[in-house]
Amino acid sequence: MNFWFGLLIGLKEISSHKFRSFLTMLGIILGVSSLMAMFALTEGIAQGMRQMLAATGGVERVEINPKDPSEENQDLAFLSPGRTMDDAEALRKGAPLIDRVSPERVMSNVAISRSNKTLRLNVSGVCPDFLDVGKFEIEDGRMISQADLDRVSRVVVIGSAVADDLWPENPDFNPVGETIRLNGTPYRVIGTFTVS
Repeated sequence: MNFWFGLLIGLKEISSHKFRSFLTMLGIILGVSSLMAMFALTEGIAQGMRQMLAATGGVERVEINPKDPSEENQDLAFLSPGRTMDDAEALRKGAPLIDRVSPERVMSNVAISRSNKTLRLNVSGVCPDFLDVGKFEIEDGRMISQADLDRVSRVVVIGSAVADDLWPENPDFNPVGETIRLNGTPYRVIGTFTVS
């Protein structure tokens, strides 16, 4: 039996059973298209997750958030002070696979003022590793150093948008060396981020 003869018999079978042939073709078309749609959907979800992880520091970044104790552990809650700087130091010293540890304390609705201009924003207390962990870049000045922490220096690094809001009369002003107040306490600006 040659190829052309087999093809001719196949075409005659298709033409003699049109409805059955239509249903077979429809099943194949729907099966292939649903498979392709699933591939596209899962690839889109994976791409979105990759972008989200990259925006938050990548898959190598682990964030530890506070959680209230469960009802059965409420009686024991007083035994744990929560996360402390000692915990961060223990991670830094005891986990050789961890490159950077950046504890962060966020205060909400802090009054940030300079002369007669006041903003209400969230303020984060951070360590020097925060710059690398958060993938931030310093525009002017420098980042907080370990020496600043050891001396308990009253220094801040602010976002460039915050600087623009505090010095609206002077766009592109470099506030490094200037003094601002956080809830009335003076702090010296030592640097600005390229983001707000």
